[in-house]
Amino acid sequence: MTLPDDEKWLLAENLQRQEKEDIANVAKGGDGSLCDFGSYYALLTGKNTEWAKAHAVDDERYLTSYARQLKQLLSRERGARGAMRLLDVGCGPGRLTWTLSRDIPGCRARGIDISESAIAYGRRRYPNCRFDVVAVDGALELGGSFDVVHAREFYPFTRTSDLAFHRTHLQALARHVDKSGVLVITLLSAPKSLAENSAALASSMEEIGMTPFRRVTLASAKVPSWIPSSVARAATELAAHLAGRGAVHFYISRRVRPS
Repeated sequence: MTLPDDEKWLLAENLQRQEKEDIANVAKGGDGSLCDFGSYYALLTGKNTEWAKAHAVDDERYLTSYARQLKQLLSRERGARGAMRLLDVGCGPGRLTWTLSRDIPGCRARGIDISESAIAYGRRRYPNCRFDVVAVDGALELGGSFDVVHAREFYPFTRTSDLAFHRTHLQALARHVDKSGVLVITLLSAPKSLAENSAALASSMEEIGMTPFRRVTLASAKVPSWIPSSVARAATELAAHLAGRGAVHFYISRRVRPS
């Protein structure tokens, strides 16, 4: 891997090691509020259910709005198809995975995450979804394909600007996109992110049989659902600009159809 030293914590083997250390710290009574793994373990064991809210989306209004917008987006991309096999990559404790399965008709959702604690919690809390402990890297092989491969703020795309690292993970995810499937990655605008590299990855996407990314703003959950989507997105972009920050966007790619 080409990652600089200060980004090598993103490697799967280092994340797995970090989880063990964070679990041991929380088990001894330490503060796990600042890390994903510690907060997930505290959530699973009931030691602290509040810490995880800073590391995994938990707000019902946001979740409902997110699922509604993703449903609309997928309806445009996929047309009026029936059952949908959805893979949620980096699913954490699984509440978004479950919300998508609840709010998108015909959606059968499977969540994967490197965190054993998060997956154990998801399995216990949301038994209608499938959850598996999986370390996502270039060797990812789940033995099947999906109509939708989805990832929200997935670390390999949100904590580095390394193009080679992005390509490796995109290749792994694309292998699991069905012949008429869609890849959706949701990202906050940030300098060290696929959000800044999406245009530069256009040729790489074509090489792996996917269309270049198309970007669609995720409208704020504060905007009423009856507002037209184009107006809601524009208002969200304006509010983000006035606040001096970037908006959140869906980055969408389709499997290239044979000519």
